[in-house]
Amino acid sequence: MKIFKRFAVLLAEIFAFGVMAIAALLLWASYYVDTDEFRSQFIASVEQYIGQPISLHGELNIALYPTLSLEILGLALDGPPEMGEVPLVELDTVHLSVRLLPLFDKRIEIRTIVVEGMNVHVVKRRNGEFNYQALLAKQRNRSSNNVSVDGKAFTVSLSGLEVVGALFDYWDVQTDDRLVLSEMALRTGTIKKGVPVPFTAKSALIWEAGDLKSHVTLQGFLHLGEAEEHFRLDGATLTASFEGGFLPQGAHPGELTANVSVDFDESKLKLDKLHVRFLGLEGEGNLETDNWTHDLRGFGHFRILPFAFDSTLQRYLPEYTLPLGKENQLADFSTDFEVNEAGFIMDGAVFTLADQVIKGDLGIHSFSHPWFSFDLEANTIDFDSYIPRDREGGRESVIWENIPIKELSSLAAKGQFSLEQGTIEGHSLRGLKLKLDTTQADLSAVFSASCDSYESLEANFKFHINPKFEQKRLMVGGEGDVVISSDERGFPFLETSSLKIGGQGALKAAFTLETAEYGLAEPIVNALQHLQGTVDFLQKAGTGALMHKSKVHLLRYSDMNGTLSFRPKEAHKEDSLLLDTRFSFRESGQTPKTFRLQGGGPVSLSLKDFIFRSNNLKMSGDTSGIFLSDSPDQVSFKGTMAFDSNKGISSLHKVTLQGLGATLSGDINFIDSKAATKTQGLFHLSVGDFRKILSILLGHPVQIADEKILKKMVLKGDFVVEDERFALNNIEGEVDDIPLSGMISGKGYISPSLSFSLKAGDFDLDKYLSLSSESPIEGKLDGSDHDSSPVALPLGFLRQLDGQGEIFFESFKLADVLAQNLEARLQARNGVIHISEISGQLHGGLVSGDWTGRAGKILETHLKLRVEKMQVGPLLEDMAGRDYVRGTTALDFDLTSSGRTDSDIVLNLNGKAWGEIREGSFKFTGYDTSTKPTQPESSRYDKQPAEAKLRRTIFKKAFAFFSVRDGVFTIDDYKLEAPPLLESKGTGQFSLPANTINVSIQNDFVAIPSVTINIVGKLSDPEVKVPTVKSLNETVLNILTLPEKSFKFLRDLFK
Repeated sequence: MKIFKRFAVLLAEIFAFGVMAIAALLLWASYYVDTDEFRSQFIASVEQYIGQPISLHGELNIALYPTLSLEILGLALDGPPEMGEVPLVELDTVHLSVRLLPLFDKRIEIRTIVVEGMNVHVVKRRNGEFNYQALLAKQRNRSSNNVSVDGKAFTVSLSGLEVVGALFDYWDVQTDDRLVLSEMALRTGTIKKGVPVPFTAKSALIWEAGDLKSHVTLQGFLHLGEAEEHFRLDGATLTASFEGGFLPQGAHPGELTANVSVDFDESKLKLDKLHVRFLGLEGEGNLETDNWTHDLRGFGHFRILPFAFDSTLQRYLPEYTLPLGKENQLADFSTDFEVNEAGFIMDGAVFTLADQVIKGDLGIHSFSHPWFSFDLEANTIDFDSYIPRDREGGRESVIWENIPIKELSSLAAKGQFSLEQGTIEGHSLRGLKLKLDTTQADLSAVFSASCDSYESLEANFKFHINPKFEQKRLMVGGEGDVVISSDERGFPFLETSSLKIGGQGALKAAFTLETAEYGLAEPIVNALQHLQGTVDFLQKAGTGALMHKSKVHLLRYSDMNGTLSFRPKEAHKEDSLLLDTRFSFRESGQTPKTFRLQGGGPVSLSLKDFIFRSNNLKMSGDTSGIFLSDSPDQVSFKGTMAFDSNKGISSLHKVTLQGLGATLSGDINFIDSKAATKTQGLFHLSVGDFRKILSILLGHPVQIADEKILKKMVLKGDFVVEDERFALNNIEGEVDDIPLSGMISGKGYISPSLSFSLKAGDFDLDKYLSLSSESPIEGKLDGSDHDSSPVALPLGFLRQLDGQGEIFFESFKLADVLAQNLEARLQARNGVIHISEISGQLHGGLVSGDWTGRAGKILETHLKLRVEKMQVGPLLEDMAGRDYVRGTTALDFDLTSSGRTDSDIVLNLNGKAWGEIREGSFKFTGYDTSTKPTQPESSRYDKQPAEAKLRRTIFKKAFAFFSVRDGVFTIDDYKLEAPPLLESKGTGQFSLPANTINVSIQNDFVAIPSVTINIVGKLSDPEVKVPTVKSLNETVLNILTLPEKSFKFLRDLFK
C-alpha cells in the first residue's frame, strides 16, 4: 500500500514537474518567439521559402489550445524596391496550427492557416510591368518546396487555408484607374501535391471608373501536380451578380455563371458555358486568354438570344412608344470579341431587328480613359420608327438633361457608319455614310447621303461640350456646314402646292454656334439664340411651274442663286430668338427673263413652338420679261413685310411696283386660315403710258387715231383676294381724265367670273376706235366699188365672258352720237350675253333698250332699242354737222341677226324699225358753206337773199315704218304732214349689205301739182333726183328747200 502510495506520489511529482516543465517551456517559448533572434530566424525562413522579402510589424505569439499554433500579427510581403513602398500582400493576423511530432522528423505539417484581414496590392507600372512578376519568376525557378534553416532541411505541408476579410486592390499607375475586390473570403481543403484541393472563394468587386459593383463566388478544385510547375484550376464554377449606375431605374442586377479553368503554370484562363442575364436579356458565350504574364489578352464569342425589342424598351423606357406595326419584332446580337490591356474589341458583330441588320466592328480602347472605335454598316433603318413622340404625335421637347451630357463630354469615339437605305422625317436616305471623331477636344462628324431627289447630301459638324455639373450648367459651342445637291427634279422641300422649281442645283449652309452657357433644365432649342450663319442657293437651268388648281404656268430659267445670312441680335427674350437677317436672290431665264430680290431685317423665332415673326423685313428687287420673254421693260418693287406664322397673317406695307410706265403702291394683308387664304389691302395705281402696257399684253401695237388716248391712268381703292375670289372695292380714279369709280369682284383669275358696279364720267368711244375700225358704209365714201374686208367677230372673247354687273356713264359718245346718264346691266355666261335695263338721255329724250347675244360658232344677236322725246336736230348736228331736221322724235328698233363677221351681221339683219318726228321742221340747203362738210352744186336758191336762206319748212308730224329682211330696210309706211301746205308719202327700200338705196317720196301741195323726189344710188353717197325746174315754181322749191339740181345731203350723215 505504501509502495502504491509512494508510486502515486512519485507520478504526481513527475506530472507536476512535467507540467511545470512544460509551463516553463511555454513561458520560455512564448518569450523566445518574440525575441529578435526568433523573429530573425522566422523572417529568414519565410523569405527563403517564398523567395521575397517580408516585413513583420506586429508580435509573434504561441498558443497550445486547441492545437499548437503560431499567431503572427502585422506580416507584409514586400514588393520590388523599384515599385516603391507598396507591399504585395498585407496580413493583419495569421494563425498557423502546426503539429509538434513531425517537427522532429524535419517535417512542418501545418493543420490550418487562418488569415484575418488581408490586403493584396497589384500595381501596373508605367512601363506595363506588374509588381508580382518578379515573385512568380522566382517561384518557377525553385526546385522544391523544402525549407532549410541553419542547414537543416524541412518539408512543409498544409491541411487547410482560410482567409476572411481580404481585399484585392488593382492600380494602374499611368491611368490612375483602380479595381477593388472587397469582402473576399477563401476556404480550402488539404493542400497536397497530386491531390485536388477543394476551395470556395467569395468577393465583392467595386470598379469606380466603370460605376460597377459585383458579388462573385468561385468554387471548385485546385490541382497541384507532382511537378512544381503543374498548378491549375479545373471544373470550377463562377457565379456573379453585378449592378451600378449604368442600369435603368428599377432594373434587376445582372447575373453571370460560367465554368472556369485556370492553368497557373501557363497563366491561362478559360470560361466555358458562359451565361448572362441582363436587362431581361439572355446571352451565352465563351472566353479564353493567352499567357497573362506575357500579354493580358482574352478572346471568345458572345451571343444575345432572340428577344422582343418593344417589350424590352417598354420595361425600362415606359415613355417610349413604338409606332403601330413595329410591335412584337424580334432582335438578336452576336459577336466575336477580344479583350486585352488596351481595350475590348467586337469583331464581326451582327445586330438584327426584323429585316434590319447592322454589322461591323466595335472597340473600347484604354479602360482608364476609354475611347471607342466603330466600323458599322446596315442594310435598312426606319429612323422615324424609333424617334420618341408625344401623345399628340409631335416630337418631344428635349432639354439638355435628357441627353447623356456627362457621357458625351467624356466620350471619345472614332469610326464610321454606312447605311444602304433608311427613312428619317419621311425622307428616304440612300448610301448614307457617317464619320465621327470625338477623340480630340471637339466632337466632329462628317455625313453624306442621297435623299429622295437629292444627288448628294453632305454635312460637317464640330462641337465642344464643357459640363459644370456642380452648378447644373454646361458650355456648348460649335460650327458646321451642309451641302445639298439636287438632280433635275430640284429640291422637294422648296416646293409648295402652288410652286415647283426643277433643275440641278446646290444648297450650301454654313453656321457657327457661339460658345455659351446653358442650364441643364433648359430646352436644347435655346441654343439657337447663339446660332449664326449663311445659306447659299445655286440652281442651274431648269423648268418650274406656278399652279392654281388645274391651271399651270411654266417658268423657264437658265440659272438662279440666292443668299441668306442670319445672326442673333443682342436683345432677345428668354423663350425667343431674334435674328438679324440679310437675303438676296437672282434669277435669269425666259419667263421671267430676270428676277432679283434683296432685303433684310429682324425676324423672331419662338423657341417653344417655332413661330416666326417679323414686323419690319424690308425687301426690294426687280424683274423683266414677265409678260413677254423679249420685253426690255423692267418692273421694280420694294416694300416692308410683316408676318406671323402662328396667326397665319402676313402683310406687305408701303409696297411700290414700278415698270412699264406704271406705278402701283399700297398695303397688303394676308390672312391664312384652315378654310382659305385671304389677301386684303389698299392700292394706288398710276400709269403714264397705258397704251404701251396694252401693246405688251396684246402682243402688237395698239393704234388709235388720237395719240393722247390711253395714256394716263390713276386709280386707287382697296382689294380682297380670298382663295379663288377677288374684289376691288371703293375704286376711285381717272382714265384719260375720265372719272371712274365703283367696284369689281370676281372668281378665278385666268377666265374670271366678274361682278361689277362702275360709274364713269364723259366717255367718247369714238376716240378709242383704232385706225382700222371703219364702218362698212364709211369705207365707201371714196366712191370706189370695192367692199370693205369683213372683220371677224371676237367670238372666243365673247364665249369667255363670265360675269354680271351694272355700269353708268355721265355721257357716252359713239359715232358722234352723245348720250347722257347712260346706264345698263350686263350678264354673260357660257357665251350668252345680255345687256338689259339700258337707259339714258339723248338730246332731251329717253333711251331704253335690251340686247342679247349668243356666241357659239356664230353670234346670234337680238336688239331692242327705243328712243322717246328726243330732239333730232342736235342729233343731226352731232352726226352730220347740220340740223337738217328738227322736232321731237321717237325711235323703235327690234332687230335680230347672226354671223361670224360684221358683214354677216349686216347681211342677216332682220326685224322691224319705226321712227316718228312731231312738231318739226326741215331745211336741206342754204347753210353757210364755211361750215358745210361738202359743197353742193349751185342753184338759184343759193343766190337768194340771206333772210331767205334762214327759212325752214315746218311740219306737224312725220313717221316711217320699216320691215327689215337680210339687211334690206323696206318702207312699209311713210308720211309727212305739214298742213296746210304739204303732205308727203314714200315708198322704197335701202340695203345695208349692198350699200344701195331706191326711195321715192311723193310731195302733195295745195293748189300745186305733186312733186316726186327719188333718192337712188349708193346708200353711203346717194343721188337726190329733183324734177326739172320748169315744172316747179319757186314756192315749191322754198317749201322743200331743194336746189334746182341733184345734191348729196345724206353724205354728211355718214361722214
